[in-house]
Amino acid sequence: MPSGSAATSGDTAAGDVGRRLHDARPGRRHDPFPHGDRRRAPHGRARVGRILTLSTSAARLSGREQRFHATGGFGVACGAIETFTRVLAGEVGPRGVRVVCLRPDALPETWGLDRPIEETPHGKFMTDGTVLGRMPRLAEVGDTAAPTASDRTSALTRTVVNLSCGSVLD
Repeated sequence: MPSGSAATSGDTAAGDVGRRLHDARPGRRHDPFPHGDRRRAPHGRARVGRILTLSTSAARLSGREQRFHATGGFGVACGAIETFTRVLAGEVGPRGVRVVCLRPDALPETWGLDRPIEETPHGKFMTDGTVLGRMPRLAEVGDTAAPTASDRTSALTRTVVNLSCGSVLD
């Protein structure tokens, strides 16, 4: 490429990656959001915010449920979301951002059934495995999300809220 082209000027993504790799030397703190912070917080104002992530009970199934559901990679992905929640909270917490994960079990309203979930063999197996003898409702997830994201729960961060009706015992 000719001298002074975009690829050598440092204005491209490739140039930016090179700078970030250079800045990743030992003893230098990595900023996971190098561009977003400057745009969102002009003049160094304090920032506050909330991030709610969503997982499922597949992240923590017991042997009985693991054999029955065979979630495979989905369970792994849910576990990764919960770990991501904790790690992200540690990184953005000093900036006033709280991160909380909500972990409901299966939500009957999303199944599209013409009868109660408890009347199906699959649903009966699932509800029998909960402490409350039922599955959580979508409204209950919303009723938990609203206060979790509010200022009234400002001490809550870097955690997973268990909304499984007791199918997962933390």
